[in-house]
Amino acid sequence: MKAIGIREVKNNLSAYIPEVRRGKVIQIADRGEVVAELRCPSSPSSDESTYERLVEQGKIIPPARRFDARLVPSSRTRPRFPSGSVNELIDSDRTEQSVRPQSV
Repeated sequence: MKAIGIREVKNNLSAYIPEVRRGKVIQIADRGEVVAELRCPSSPSSDESTYERLVEQGKIIPPARRFDARLVPSSRTRPRFPSGSVNELIDSDRTEQSVRPQSV
């Protein structure tokens, strides 16, 4: 891949388009850091090829196992919280605590 500066791409974009059409990927750098790629839209750009490329580069790590929806708790097993506003719940909790007999 070819890495070129932003100013160079801006000034000579029409010269790089034929290279891109032939399938070449041109990396665009800003102060030495690659910030974008110029590529033909017909080149593989699907999510899967991007995913595979990132795995190969070591930028992402694939999961150790596949996602299993059966392991996610259903709404029936999730805890249910009392209804009411937060202030009402706090006030009711405070009144319950003040009514309890204190141990000596």
